[in-house]
Amino acid sequence: MTATAARAVVFALLALMIAGCTDIRRTEPERGANEQLLLSTAADEAIKRMEFSLDDGSRVYLDGRYFDSYDRAYAVGALRSALLAQGAHLVSNRGDAEVIVEVRSGALSTTRRDFLVGFPAIEIPVPTTTSLETPELALWKELDRTGIAKFAATVYHADGGLIREVGPVYGLSWLDRNHIVGIAWDVRNTQPDDVPIDPPVSGPDPARKTK
Repeated sequence: MTATAARAVVFALLALMIAGCTDIRRTEPERGANEQLLLSTAADEAIKRMEFSLDDGSRVYLDGRYFDSYDRAYAVGALRSALLAQGAHLVSNRGDAEVIVEVRSGALSTTRRDFLVGFPAIEIPVPTTTSLETPELALWKELDRTGIAKFAATVYHADGGLIREVGPVYGLSWLDRNHIVGIAWDVRNTQPDDVPIDPPVSGPDPARKTK
């Protein structure tokens, strides 16, 4: 390729990128729905593996003081549900309990891996309240996100005697998006298959009706 032809290709690509610039909006919530789904699904998967082996009707107090993680309220609520499903009678006061279940979290977070063959999007600073971003030109792209949970519990009598240790148990969730020359597909366990993952391409969504 001659130098003139190479310059022409570069200019053509720059023109395409500039013509396709889009506004960047910063109005989304601080945490995205996909992150929250990854965390809650990983928590659900870990809790499914926690066998407390309690006697039916045992008065149980769930002690979550050492359970420190993102989305703590959801995970603790799921633990309460699991205890009830396994025959526990939950009490709100520690002094009324026969058994204490002390839960802890070793991990509840996400990891991410990106792979791209093509031209990444480039943010262009402009002296206004918005920024511009060139479009991404991807021949092959992979975006792999994984949620990881590690939970454990100590079960003991109200007088302090150990009954059993539970775990550590692990739960994994994943949301992988693959893109090859305009064809994209997802591999995930964060939502059932019958739940749509993208809005309709055109036309109103019948599920979004205004009153």
